[in-house]
This record gives sequence, structure tokens and C-alpha cells, in this order.
Amino acid sequence: MKVSFLTDSGFLSHKLEILAKLNQKVDLLLVVFYVDGFKNLTEKDITDFALKNEIRLELVKKGEYRSRDLRRISHDYRKILKPILRFKPDVYYIESFGSPYVSLLSALLFPSNRVIMAMHDFQLHEIGDSKQPLSARIYQKVAIRFFKHFHLFSFSQRALFEKAHPKKTTFVIRLYLVGRFYAKPSSKKINTATNFLFFGRIFHYKGVDILIEASDILAKKRQDFKVTIAGHTADPEAIRSLVSNPQLFDLNLNYVPKENISGLFNEADFLVLPYRDVTQSGPLLIGYNFNVIPIASNEHGFTEYIDHQNTGLIFESKKPEKLAEVMQQALEIKSEERQAILNRIKEFKAREFDLQKVAEDYVKMFQQVIKG
Repeated sequence: MKVSFLTDSGFLSHKLEILAKLNQKVDLLLVVFYVDGFKNLTEKDITDFALKNEIRLELVKKGEYRSRDLRRISHDYRKILKPILRFKPDVYYIESFGSPYVSLLSALLFPSNRVIMAMHDFQLHEIGDSKQPLSARIYQKVAIRFFKHFHLFSFSQRALFEKAHPKKTTFVIRLYLVGRFYAKPSSKKINTATNFLFFGRIFHYKGVDILIEASDILAKKRQDFKVTIAGHTADPEAIRSLVSNPQLFDLNLNYVPKENISGLFNEADFLVLPYRDVTQSGPLLIGYNFNVIPIASNEHGFTEYIDHQNTGLIFESKKPEKLAEVMQQALEIKSEERQAILNRIKEFKAREFDLQKVAEDYVKMFQQVIKG
């Protein structure tokens, strides 16, 4: 079975182990649209990974033309579409178009009944007070209009998708653990003040303001904790202006290099995910990878992973006072209870993120599409 796998360097960082395992099961062509400025996976990282795992690789850079320049049609055909057509795959898996014209060219040149469209966010997040970029909305409309098979990454997103598009075929294979290739420290931190970590790029929908307000509420009762906020934001001063108790906060409002990620999670007792909405969460899976207990809003994208008080803690979404209550509860958890939660997280990981099973799920999806 021959499978072409079109993705970009951002999504690829979540799939390295899966692709290495898949290459043992199918004849794989990996086509990667390299996103300039993505620092957690360099061009050399990608080529070294492909060489080590003997994966056919087409690494495509954006080139000199702007995304909507008509000259990109020729560029994208030669660099992205032509290698795939020459490979003659049985299944065309598309996780990222890379540029606007690839979506239309794919619809014209690939057999629609053999294409699987990976859709991370059917419910597009709002960025601040605005909607997602026009390009993201166009990509989604083109994909839904022209293709039949869709890979969703959470059951909550599939439910929304199937309600809107009941005639389409859907598959769910959830995100794999993120950060498995990050080096892990040899030991956990020495006991100090309990550390609540927020990690990841900061957008309005991720609710960092909710965490700050909840922390201020909690600080009126006790101050034996620390809040670490680590992630890039377009307006760091706006975040700093929300903080009323700076002595309790460690703010790192910049891009976090991958070599620093393990240290952040090693120092954390709880990972706080105060999102206003969520499809699926990379930081949650990084937290599970590093055995950090999550505290998350009760959005469906979290509750299908987190069982309250069993594999994490849940609070009522969009309500800082409810998050403050759960943070208070977290501070009062005894060491035996915390260890019991961590043990259940390890059991959940072993069951949910078995690499062999995940790779087989991908193969079954490919086989089902071929059968029609």
C-alpha cells in the first residue's frame, strides 16, 4: 500500500514517531511544506529524521513568491503536487496545503475518493476579537466541498463535523503524545512553592487572563504558590498589566526554545489550561508526557481526556472564581492522592498512546478508504 503524506513542519513535530512506525507498515512518501520561523523543527532535523528512518522525503520551502502570487501555481505544482503524482499513491493524506493554490490543485488532480483530509480544527478558534485568517476559512471550505474522507483528532470535533456534514466519512485518531523527543530531566524538582504552569502561544481563546484573575482571587487567601506563564504573545505588556501580585508570577512571554521545555515541565506541579474553547491541546499532551497533572476547563476537547480527580482536575469554563477553587483544591491535595493521580495518568498513557496501536489505526483508516 502506497501512501503520500502531505504536511507542514508545524504539524510534523507531533507525528515523528507515528511516521517512523508507519514507514515500516506502508510504502510512504512524506512531503513537508517547511514553515519559515518554526524553530522546534529545523530543516536539518527533518532531513536527519527521514534519513535515519529511511523515509522518502520531499522538503518544500515557500520560495520567493508570496502566497497569493499566481506564479505559485507553477511552483506548487512542480514542488508539491508533481512528486506525489509521480509516486502514484493508493491513498493521499493531506494535513496541510501549505499555500492557497495547493488546495485547488489537489481537488483537480487527486482522486477525491482516495484523499483523506486531516482537520485539526473544524471549529475554528477566534483570535482575539477577530476570526481566523481568511486563508484558514477558505482551506476548510475547499476541503469540505471537494473531498469525502476526513480525519478528526477528537471525538468532540467529529460530533460537530458530522452534525454539519452528515454525508462525509470521518475517522478519529487522536493526537499522539507531544514532546516525546524532548530530553527529560533525571529527577523532579526539589519541593518548593507549588507551581502552576501555563505553557504555549498566548491567544485570547486560551484564557491566560482567566488564570491571572483566578490567581489574584486565590492570593487573597494564601500565597504559598507560584504561577509560571511561558509562551509567545504579540502584546506582552497587555499580559503584564493584568497582574496584581507580581511576586507570585514568573512571566516568560517569549518563544520557548525546545531545549527549555523539559525544564519548565519538570518545575511544574500542575499544568493549567484555562481555555475558552478547545479542539485538542498540544500542551495537555506535553503535560501528560512529562507526568504533570492538568487543571483544565470543562470544554469537550479536555473532558474526553481528563476524568476529574482521576487523571486531572476540571473547572467550569470561563469562570475565574471556579478555577481559583480548583487551584485551592490542588494546593490541598496530599502527596498520596497526588501520586495516585499520577499513577492513573501513566495507566491512561499506556492504554491510549500505544505507538503500535496508533500506527495500526492509521493503516486501518487507509485500508478502509481504499476499499471504499
